[in-house]
Amino acid sequence: MRVLPEPDEVKMKGIYSACLMIHRQAFSGIEQMTAATFFKEYNRSALFVHRNNIGQIVAFAMVTISRGQPWLMEIAVHADWRGQGIGSSLLREVDQWAKSMNYDYVELTVKVNNPAQKLYFDHGYRVEKVLERYYLQEGDGLLMHLNLRRTV
Repeated sequence: MRVLPEPDEVKMKGIYSACLMIHRQAFSGIEQMTAATFFKEYNRSALFVHRNNIGQIVAFAMVTISRGQPWLMEIAVHADWRGQGIGSSLLREVDQWAKSMNYDYVELTVKVNNPAQKLYFDHGYRVEKVLERYYLQEGDGLLMHLNLRRTV
């Protein structure tokens, strides 16, 4: 479900808090944003969330526009909910949204040793280039993209 800014500030704070908690659990080191940086990115991003059967947010994706195209800033699934296809579902939703908005591709970066690469490859993302020392002392990154205009 795509979440757009809601007028109810209490709901927005709840969504933000849930996403921040998942972010802090899912990311460490240089990838973990401060609360202030996360708030800034959260406010400028299209937000996609996945809720469990009792309405709790268990995963989210944030997409910004960079160089005129969607940039998958972050996708994170709470540890207790991984391995159930939620990341795939969110990624499909992001890709479908981008295609419906007539974008040509979606880009992202990922650490070279991040197992999430398999998810991206399985969804058609391909490596555009290796970004040496992108994550500073934590290593290289991969710039990946999904061509939304590819023919099947």
